[in-house]
Amino acid sequence: MEKGTRIGYRPPSMVDELGGGRPFEGEWALILGASSGFGAATARELGRLGMGILGVHLDRKATLPLAEAVVADVEGAGSPVHLFNVNAADDERRSHVCARAVELLGGKPLCVFMHSLAFGTLKPFVTDLPGQQTSIGPVGVAVNAIRAGVTDTPASRKIPVAEYLFQEAKRRNPGGRLTTPEDVATAIASLALPGTRWISGNVIGVDAGEDVVL
Repeated sequence: MEKGTRIGYRPPSMVDELGGGRPFEGEWALILGASSGFGAATARELGRLGMGILGVHLDRKATLPLAEAVVADVEGAGSPVHLFNVNAADDERRSHVCARAVELLGGKPLCVFMHSLAFGTLKPFVTDLPGQQTSIGPVGVAVNAIRAGVTDTPASRKIPVAEYLFQEAKRRNPGGRLTTPEDVATAIASLALPGTRWISGNVIGVDAGEDVVL
């Protein structure tokens, strides 16, 4: 075992920090990419904190158990969850999801909208942050991009040199381990708390300082 790593380590959830509180009771999140990686971790974290989850994912039979596990965990935490296994790029399917979301929310606004694909396609998102701030900032919507550290996810494992990247990041990260989806989920939940509206227009690193030293 490398120095600084801990077997079975799980980053503390915000639930742990709040002593089991549910600050998001009655609120809703819409998560694109909700069945695995960052999206799944965020759905679970927000669900534990009382938030209802609307999730969009695209899974075939082999990976459907991942989505089913997210549903079971969020429901097990006592929060409502509705996942849609559709291609979000399909106009008709997207319209159906949006209409169903409006119905479920009953006129309430979303508390969190997370596009987990932004983790893999961050540059266009970040480039447009000024435009997004100009268009939706005046109505009280905060927009931030998360720059996660090197994380072992199904998506990152598709990189040919993934194992090398994991080992190097673990060796150099000041925290002595890789970033986890749960680290990112806790950060996103923190940004959704009341009083954080003025944190907007930023690229926020969630990596224990990895980007500074690598």
